[in-house]
Amino acid sequence: TEDEKKEKKDGIIADSSFFTLNSQAALSFYQSDETVRKSYKKMYHVGWPVDPIDYSKDKNEAKTNTGGDTQKNGCHLVDFLCATAAWDFFNNNDGFNAEKVNIYYKSFKMNNNILDIDHNDVLGDGNNAKLFVKKFNSFYRFMHMVLSVGMGAKGENNGVKAFQVRLNKNNIKDYDTLATEFMADLNTYMRMFGYSINPNNNAFNSGWIYQIKNSFEGKFVLENSSFTSEIKELGSKFNFGKLYADDHEFNWKDGSLIGSNDGADWADEVVKKLLEVKPSTNAQILNNKKEEFIAHIYNALNSIKTN
Repeated sequence: TEDEKKEKKDGIIADSSFFTLNSQAALSFYQSDETVRKSYKKMYHVGWPVDPIDYSKDKNEAKTNTGGDTQKNGCHLVDFLCATAAWDFFNNNDGFNAEKVNIYYKSFKMNNNILDIDHNDVLGDGNNAKLFVKKFNSFYRFMHMVLSVGMGAKGENNGVKAFQVRLNKNNIKDYDTLATEFMADLNTYMRMFGYSINPNNNAFNSGWIYQIKNSFEGKFVLENSSFTSEIKELGSKFNFGKLYADDHEFNWKDGSLIGSNDGADWADEVVKKLLEVKPSTNAQILNNKKEEFIAHIYNALNSIKTN
């Protein structure tokens, strides 16, 4: 019948309950097939053994959703791990000329089924971990400068524009010509990355990084307080100066803000740092004023020394 044809057409093409079994079968094939062994030198198998999630629960769609713009599942730690695997692939040349397959296993520390992930767990210890801390730390702080201190989390506000105004008031006029559209787009990106607040009902909405943190119980690189969703804590006084544990904390060189709990004070100090550290057009490969703006902020945030 037509109904049977439609049911077959919209049926499940890959039942998630067989994912583990299918993966094991695929891995056995990859490991034993001679053509695969000669042609493919690296493969990353990322798994999640803790509390599997049934994404089909409470859903009524008949048509199978295989991803794309219509997929509405929340982001998960596995998404982040896949990104780090991609980074490792493009930045690690080990193993390409190996005569045999070397298998490496990596897992996170767990205590009573609670994960404890620090920066060394993400890309390994050493220089890669230091690079990750610098990049992630600066971007996350800038996110809170825009969304929390600049109130950009609410749709009618533009936290990037608020920061530009702060620069102008401190006689930094290099970025007065930045297009309003660019600042609005950057503000929107930060909201999608971090969080947004509905201006009508003050409801908190998690973005990409918040969804990843909320996908498991435990610590994700930063202190748990850095991922607060309490509206009253995410205003202009949010202390984005303290995101890490004490042994990874950052202080200003003159020590003027050690112990400060006012995000506005920290934002003012970032502006002062901008006067000391200029972006390097050649070294940082900057092509326009927009890239220069972001690089300048990054340099300022990284002019902070560790304890």
